[in-house]
Amino acid sequence: IMTGGILIWFPFSATQGHLHFVDALFTSTSAVCVTGLVVIDLGKDLTTLGQVITIFLFQIGGLGIITFSTVFFVLMGRGISFKGREILQSTFLHTPRRDFIAIAKSVLLFTLVFESLGTLFLFIRFSRDFSMGKALYQAIYHAISAFNNCGFSLFSDNLMGYQGDLIVNLTIMGLIVAGGIGFIVQYEVFSKLKGVQRKLSVHAKIVILTTAVLILLGAILFYIVERNYIIKEVSLQTQILTSFFQSITPRTCGFNTVDIGLLANETILILIILMFIGASPGSTGGGIKTTSTALLILMIWNRLKGNEEVNVFNRTIPREIVSRTISIIFASAFSVSIITSILLLTGGGNLPALESRHFFVEYLFETVSAFGTVGLSMGITPKMNDIQKYAIILM
Repeated sequence: IMTGGILIWFPFSATQGHLHFVDALFTSTSAVCVTGLVVIDLGKDLTTLGQVITIFLFQIGGLGIITFSTVFFVLMGRGISFKGREILQSTFLHTPRRDFIAIAKSVLLFTLVFESLGTLFLFIRFSRDFSMGKALYQAIYHAISAFNNCGFSLFSDNLMGYQGDLIVNLTIMGLIVAGGIGFIVQYEVFSKLKGVQRKLSVHAKIVILTTAVLILLGAILFYIVERNYIIKEVSLQTQILTSFFQSITPRTCGFNTVDIGLLANETILILIILMFIGASPGSTGGGIKTTSTALLILMIWNRLKGNEEVNVFNRTIPREIVSRTISIIFASAFSVSIITSILLLTGGGNLPALESRHFFVEYLFETVSAFGTVGLSMGITPKMNDIQKYAIILM
């Protein structure tokens, strides 16, 4: 983050002299943590070199420093320490496996395949609007950003200009979901399709089911609330596309095809919940994870039925995992509360309480967006003072 911040701060990265260092550091942090929150206009304020630096930052951040280290060690013929194996297993795998080196290699292979396909489809579409060279560059940038669940865009209005575009929407949504379900789930699904693996693990089943339910439920709720507001004037196809896009993107990727600041309060609440949940374990996304959410709901359901154990797919979840899940959720909520409080205490100016009340929703939204490494914003990020920016960097 610090190296990226210094490189972006240097004059060769900015179109007009130096950026403020806090803005350069904010951009680097947002890229490495694949968050997508911005305090500058990436397409206008950064040179091509500065933009390429951000590509490297969110590619490394999305796949994980551990992944790159492991693969490089293997390519150089060096062994991995026992501690290193433990860290890698806990990062990508739900249970220890012997073939984790193969899985680490497959992480890079899946990444290359998905990002290449994404680039191809986006290039086909962008070539209608830009020269061939610029269309290819835009396609590469947005494909890598989408798969790594970063949400950095070179367009000033993010993807609002492509709100009803079928190719752009489906490609970006596909990349976000592929990057967000987790590499172990990708590996298991691929192994099952090849006939190597007979059935999916409980982990993979929970991730796929929870992801599908969240996408469908989020899209339905977005459509119900916004059909008479922000998507009222567009065609039914665009309404459906927008609803699904804005259901998928809060789960840790900050692309948007509507102005988030103009959404209804009910929609803002839905987005905050989706951002807090986030993606799945061992993925390029953040949040408390789909598995934690599923386990919490299952625990509540089992308790209501009078069961002490948490059962799912004819399996009993170990109590240690349930306990850890509850700890993660409470620690996350506590962190969000602390950072939101800092933003409130250091911002808002001297406005009367009623006039400044909207800051609470905007700061809470921004904090949850930073926590879930989402990148959606109600438009207040560039207006923050330095203390607030450092608080969001910390989040």
